[in-house]
Amino acid sequence: MQIINVMAASLDGKIGHHRLEGDDERVLQGLSSAADQEGLFQRMRTCDAIVVGAGSIRSNRKCLALPDSDTNPHWYILARQPIPPEWSFWQQRNMKRTLIGAQLPTHSQDVETIDPGLENFAVFTHRLLQSRGYKRVLLFGGGLVNREFYRQDLVDELHLSVAPLFIGLEQAPVLVQPPLDKPVKFKLLASQAKENFVFLEYAVSPNHA
Repeated sequence: MQIINVMAASLDGKIGHHRLEGDDERVLQGLSSAADQEGLFQRMRTCDAIVVGAGSIRSNRKCLALPDSDTNPHWYILARQPIPPEWSFWQQRNMKRTLIGAQLPTHSQDVETIDPGLENFAVFTHRLLQSRGYKRVLLFGGGLVNREFYRQDLVDELHLSVAPLFIGLEQAPVLVQPPLDKPVKFKLLASQAKENFVFLEYAVSPNHA
């Protein structure tokens, strides 16, 4: 199984101006672009599942759906707090959704809930995805979720869209929330510049352990 961390960040490593910045606001603020969105949708069309922290769901109150398809990847949301019942998330019946976290209520029979117990949530999620036969999984983060997947050596590639701006806010969320136990090194696979953005694809170096 391949896990690809797909992220967009500013030149100073921030993934948003604040923790609840939604997709539309990210475009307006210059953190995303038409080319970035199209690249994201292309990756979504070729994956089996998406893993994301609940903060990203809280930003938009729903999962990101493919705009031109009735078929979407299976979403796995890592949550420490319940998702409010009035959010659009619960009405997204065109996609499979699984909540991973302790004592999470479900407000729809279409949404699966799983308690990982005391196990590290990244390790638990990775094993669950493997057991379900997935081949290609996208990891959308945010910073805390990314950190745990990198800490456990579970990420195979990083696909990073670099936006042409500094955010410059100390409290703004980052690509990987410190601390890491050790540096993570990468090997460049591909690069492209478009609309003043730089799109980078890296393999995680196997010798970083």
